[in-house]
Amino acid sequence: MNPKHAARRKATVHLLCGLPGSGKTTWARRLAAECSAVVLNHDERMIARHGPNPPESEFTRFAAAVTEELWREAAGEIAHGRDVILDWGFWTRAERDDARRRGGEIGAACVFYRMRCADDVARRRTLERTAAGTRTAFEINGAAWDLFRAKFEEPTADEGAVEIE
Repeated sequence: MNPKHAARRKATVHLLCGLPGSGKTTWARRLAAECSAVVLNHDERMIARHGPNPPESEFTRFAAAVTEELWREAAGEIAHGRDVILDWGFWTRAERDDARRRGGEIGAACVFYRMRCADDVARRRTLERTAAGTRTAFEINGAAWDLFRAKFEEPTADEGAVEIE
């Protein structure tokens, strides 16, 4: 077959869904190595700009700006045929639906992963990270983690998530 006519594989946006401490970033790094993808980590970008404990009153505004910036970067990578991993969390159905829509708009295939981790393990990991003073993760105490858990909307079967333990 003439290479000029060979079907080109569509670049993929990999969407990682899970709570803090569920293993999203570890999985993102592993997946990136396997498929030569670019990892775009929302928390790391936020922390680089606003520190590990940004003011609650500004958090939503800061997060929205970072989200838009990362989508622009993702679009550029996809346009060049490179896979992108969005290591963001996607806690609500609305966020997940929006990400799939945006992925399609930039011409990407979308694969959605649900990070499965027992709540007590994810919570412990998160608290240990905070206690260790890790500057690559938000400072999250037990009350905050519990609040995040309460806000998290479990993906439903129709979302087609690939389950990662």
